[in-house]
Amino acid sequence: MITIGNPNGARVEITPDTATLFDNGNSEVVHTNYKSNERLKLAFIINSIPEDASNKTVESGLAYIVNNGILERAASASGKPFNTEGFIKIGGSSSGVRVYNIRIYNYSIGYSDAYNNYLYDSENKAVIANNNNILDAGGNISFDLCKNKLDTILISGDLSEILSGKTDKDGSTTDVTIERFCPFDSTKNFKINNIQIRKHGQSTLNYPITSMKFWLNKSKSGIIPTYESTQQSDLLLNKNRYVMKSADDHGKPSIPANKFVLQANYADSSGVHNGGL
Repeated sequence: MITIGNPNGARVEITPDTATLFDNGNSEVVHTNYKSNERLKLAFIINSIPEDASNKTVESGLAYIVNNGILERAASASGKPFNTEGFIKIGGSSSGVRVYNIRIYNYSIGYSDAYNNYLYDSENKAVIANNNNILDAGGNISFDLCKNKLDTILISGDLSEILSGKTDKDGSTTDVTIERFCPFDSTKNFKINNIQIRKHGQSTLNYPITSMKFWLNKSKSGIIPTYESTQQSDLLLNKNRYVMKSADDHGKPSIPANKFVLQANYADSSGVHNGGL
């Protein structure tokens, strides 16, 4: 195990499968788990609260754990003191932890800086940079770049009633075109026109983006939905059913279906909403 700081107070503790930040009172502030026997780049960031309130930002008072360049955990550290005095203690050869390098800053770096550190210390810099290259020249997320790297669904149509906070599920129903781009398995790609979609579930109606439910076999207007492209033509004879996922680890195939839910989950400083293990 690695301990950075006061063993009985403010410190960082790292074991082969956990990482935890504690405050002066020996209380856990933020914690994360990961698989053992993996090489990780962990960053612990504590954002102080400036004395001048005009300099306060949305990140002030938050503590982060960044894992391999990804902001993985965030928690409020407001009002919790951190005394930086202490030592760095690394367990013996039987601890199960290997240390490759340690950086300590006397200021709060950004999580983008933590990603840059991860990239700099990685052996496959070009691959990681390419995998994370999803921004256009203006710094905005590019759909064309995303669809070649991530399993992506594109919804085209008037979603104003779905995105409005003033409509319920029934009042949000509309017809759209949906395309799926799966760079890892082209048999899962499809494009279908005139399908019905609406808000879904009560728990996400007030979220920044609500959950949505769509049907491949019906439309609000009564027009029969039509596939424009798919490699699952043998399944379309049965009520526009479609296999969304590949077989599981036991070789059991996914059941063809004609209705799906796009589930909305999000995280903020208060925790993760509508998600969990």
